[in-house]
Amino acid sequence: MSAVARLGAYREAASGWGKRLLHVVASPEVDRVSTDRFWSLRSDAQDAVKAAGGRGGYMVAHPYRTSDFADEMFAAAVEHGNWDARRGRWSFLRDWADSNDWSEWEELVEAGPHYHALVACEDFDPDGVPDGWVVKNIRSFSAFHKHDLEGFEDMARAAWYLRTHGAAQQGRQTATWFGEMHPASFDPEDELTATGWHFMEERAREAVGLEPEEMLGGDGEEPEVRCAIDGCEAVVHDLEELRTWLSDSSWIASLPRKRIHRLRAVEMWVFEETQIPPPSIRGNEARVRQWLLETGRMFTVDRQSGLGAFGEL
Repeated sequence: MSAVARLGAYREAASGWGKRLLHVVASPEVDRVSTDRFWSLRSDAQDAVKAAGGRGGYMVAHPYRTSDFADEMFAAAVEHGNWDARRGRWSFLRDWADSNDWSEWEELVEAGPHYHALVACEDFDPDGVPDGWVVKNIRSFSAFHKHDLEGFEDMARAAWYLRTHGAAQQGRQTATWFGEMHPASFDPEDELTATGWHFMEERAREAVGLEPEEMLGGDGEEPEVRCAIDGCEAVVHDLEELRTWLSDSSWIASLPRKRIHRLRAVEMWVFEETQIPPPSIRGNEARVRQWLLETGRMFTVDRQSGLGAFGEL
C-alpha cells in the first residue's frame, strides 16, 4: 500500500514524460554469488537501471529464477486450463509444492540474482548499461490519472506480485527506493501538500483492497502483546509493521513530535539504510535515543501542513 501511494505521488507531481512508469529487470551476468554479494549488487543494479534511463523507483531483490522444468509445468497447467496465467508462475509453484512435496522445491528454482524495478523513465536505453549487466523493459504501465483507480490497481498488482517471491533475510530490506524516488530526494507531502498526499494514500488503500485496520493487524485474530515497561499498557507491534503505521496520517497526528522524529529516524535506519548510528553509541540507549531524535529532526520538514503540525517539542 505504501509503495503504491509513493509511486502515485511521484507520478502525480511529475509532468509529461515524468508520469511514465516502466517495469524493468536488471540482471548481473553471474548466476551464483554469496549472500553478501547478492545484497551489495543491488546498488549496482540501481546504477544500471539509471544508466538505462531510469530516474528512480521501487526495487525488489530476487535471488532465484524458475527452472526449465518449472516453466514447462506452468505452461502445461495453463494450456490445460488448470491455472490462470494471470496469477503467475510463482503462485503456481507454491501451490504445487503445497499439494505435493516441498522437498522437490530445489528442482523448481535455480540461482539467478536479479532486481526488478518499477521505475520512472522517459527514454529506455538498454545499451547504456555498464558491462556485466543486462537491463530489460518488461512492460510500460498505463497512463496515470489520479482519479482513475485502475492505474493504482495496476501498480498494486505489480508491487504485490514482485514482493511475493523477493529475497527475505533478517536485517535486510526486500524492497528499497532509489534515485529521484528515494526518501532523501522526494517528499510526497512536500510535493503534493498534505491533502494531496492523503488522497494518494486513500487511493492506494482502495487499490490494495484492504481497510486500514486490516493492514495494521487490527482484526482481532492475533493475540495482543502488551508493553512490559512499568506503567505502559500499550500494544506492542512487530517492527515490520512500522511503515504501515507511518502511512496512517491519523495515527501520526496522535503522536508527540519528538516521537515522530525518532520513528522517522528508525525508518531511515532499518528500512532505507540511509542513516546508521555510529558504532561508538550503539551500546548506550540514551545516546541512541538522542541520535534518533537529532537525525529524525534533520529529515522532517517543519511546516504547518506537514508533520510539524503535530505535537510539541
